[in-house]
Amino acid sequence: MAPAGITATNFSPLLETITLFTLAAAVVGVVGRQFTKAVVIKSVAPDDYLAVLALLFVSGQSAATVVQIANGFGKPLITQTPSTIDTILKAGYAANLLYVISICLSKLTVLVLLYVITPVQRNMHIVQGVGATIIAWTMSAFLVVAFQCHTPETWQVVTNRCIDQFSWWLYFESLNAATDLALISLPVIFFWNVQAPWRKKLWVFFYFSLRLTAVAAILAKLIYWTRLHSASDYTLDQWPVEICTQIIQCLSLLSSCCLYLRPFLEALSSGFIHMDDMRRRIGINPFLLQGKTAGTSMILLVDDPALVPKTSARTGDSGTRGVDDTTGDSPEREAMVVGV
Repeated sequence: MAPAGITATNFSPLLETITLFTLAAAVVGVVGRQFTKAVVIKSVAPDDYLAVLALLFVSGQSAATVVQIANGFGKPLITQTPSTIDTILKAGYAANLLYVISICLSKLTVLVLLYVITPVQRNMHIVQGVGATIIAWTMSAFLVVAFQCHTPETWQVVTNRCIDQFSWWLYFESLNAATDLALISLPVIFFWNVQAPWRKKLWVFFYFSLRLTAVAAILAKLIYWTRLHSASDYTLDQWPVEICTQIIQCLSLLSSCCLYLRPFLEALSSGFIHMDDMRRRIGINPFLLQGKTAGTSMILLVDDPALVPKTSARTGDSGTRGVDDTTGDSPEREAMVVGV
């Protein structure tokens, strides 16, 4: 049921409802993630801190959007006073800056997790390269948004001399989608040759592919933004774009939190699972991609001996045999022993 008060000239109630709903969903996702890591698995990693930091910026962006809505965003420009227009533009300026940072932090959350669970040196370098690219893209985007118009009124996009807003946001969101596709592709590249049952690997790919929902929202925003190129009412016509923005930042953060959804639900429904076993299964690799476990080590079998990192130990004749029960591979296959 649609919120009351929505008309062809008043989309403010719809904007407020979706903004608060997506914010609540982001809060639930991050709290669930942190509960999983801190209480169930009893471990906290750098990506958890990034997730909390991303949530703070998402909350700030949503708060700035609510300020816009309270001052008439979603209604015709002719119904606004000069004071409310200034407030809408200033809040929108702050919201755009916070949006850029929240998107970056959500992406870095996934990259840090990939870096932690990737024992291959070459893959670590790939993650570092992608991370550096995302940080550079974010810094440049932040500066462009911060100085989008002539000083001192850098927030005044209606009457001031500014950059081409249409072209800029097309560029930003296009790279946003491209980097998300990279985050989806990296796990496939890294784990394709890992010797594990395909069912488990498909679960890995599935959880990372949940980020496609954010990509879909970005594409929707690009479509609406293209239609806005000829629009003349700043406060009324942008409501579909703003809704897409809220959905994008919510899904971008939630898709990183959903990486822990399966173990979280398993822990709730299977309280008899020993916590040490949960840490072995999830602490370093939350996707249950291990082959055999022996003591406090996890064995990952790889096809290429060159992929075994220098910090890993190789199994010998007197140690654990590198045999995968599910595939019947010979013990001659190289194995990486990663401490957990």
